[in-house]
Amino acid sequence: MRRREGFHRTRHGIECWLDPDLAAAIRRSAREVQELIASEPAVEGLAAVGPDEESVPEGQSSSFTDLQGMLAAGTLAGLAGLGGEVPPLSDDPALARLFPAAYEDAEEAEEYRRFTYTELHGLKLAGLEQLATQLTTMAPEIALDDKAAEVWLAAFNDIRLVIGSRIGITEDAEDFESLDPSDMRVLAYGLYVLLTSLQDSLVEALAGW
Repeated sequence: MRRREGFHRTRHGIECWLDPDLAAAIRRSAREVQELIASEPAVEGLAAVGPDEESVPEGQSSSFTDLQGMLAAGTLAGLAGLGGEVPPLSDDPALARLFPAAYEDAEEAEEYRRFTYTELHGLKLAGLEQLATQLTTMAPEIALDDKAAEVWLAAFNDIRLVIGSRIGITEDAEDFESLDPSDMRVLAYGLYVLLTSLQDSLVEALAGW
């Protein structure tokens, strides 16, 4: 694969060469955002639910297996109406940006959240899992079909939202361009910028521009 900046559509799919260090940083961030989302279960009262031992695939021993089990239990219970209410809008700014209120009216926002939160919660966890797993198996030579590229696009955006929330990025990020190199936010901002560039190129590749 020829090393070109960003994602490009080729006859093999949507391709990108990712520096191994950057791929590792994105993978770590995906796992961190997974854990953040899973810390607030899809349905209240199910945070301690894990997978049945028989449901864990042979050879899979990552710590996130338990979180996947929690997700499955929470999502199924929520869809079946067996669990409690979905959590209210989080006090954590990062979670609030990942699951924002859809309407200004409080009652309309609560009703919309009640019917969409559980599914969205599951989709975000699954998307971040796919991103992290495919980075592990593919990097540095990434080749995606359109469906996987759309999953990556959403996962990139979720990671960016969390980074932006944690270091205080607003629509105007000019102040971050002049950060002192000793500032602890420099590395996070650098990853944010790189993810933004990858996200933009992925949008263009999917659109065929």
